[in-house]
Amino acid sequence: NLNPVTKNLQVLEELFDLYDAKSIVDWNHNPVPSVLPEVQPMADAGVAAVGRAAPYAAADGSVVDLEFVGQPEGDAPPALPEALCAAGFVPVVASIGADADGQLLNVNADTLAGDLAARFRADRLLVAGGTAGVLDPRGVTLPSIDDAMLEALIADGRASAGMVAKLNACRHARRHGVGRVEIVDGRGARDLDGRPGSVMA
Repeated sequence: NLNPVTKNLQVLEELFDLYDAKSIVDWNHNPVPSVLPEVQPMADAGVAAVGRAAPYAAADGSVVDLEFVGQPEGDAPPALPEALCAAGFVPVVASIGADADGQLLNVNADTLAGDLAARFRADRLLVAGGTAGVLDPRGVTLPSIDDAMLEALIADGRASAGMVAKLNACRHARRHGVGRVEIVDGRGARDLDGRPGSVMA
């Protein structure tokens, strides 16, 4: 059984994402020990958050080139976030991955959010962005988006590059059993519930 924190997974994509740090560098020997700045505001709000800064140097000290881009693989929940959630913590970490050779990779935050929500079979994926959800050509929020509309938005170019990543992530999450998937306006918000946005129907 997963901790309620995990089952109510909410992803504030512009601030934080979950990843398996152990697959990147050894957690105990990472030469970048600083805590992510997003942890303190969450702690102030009563959230048992824990997180480390993204490793921009590998365990051997070599410099990381974040121009390398990666895609998540597999479908099992990553061990470290799962263990932290089971212990009652909210993992707060950077969206960095690694290939089989240990090369650190920049992973799109939306892509990783949808992937992790699917792996954890989350009840909810909440993606907070810079607009009030998905907008029509007049700038009006589309309150509900079904599969056909989602495919059309991507195919005909109406969705911007940034929104395409969000839509793809939401589609992945929905197809893999996430109960409720939303894209909402995260600008200046402390509480994302009830924010204007779009629900994937």
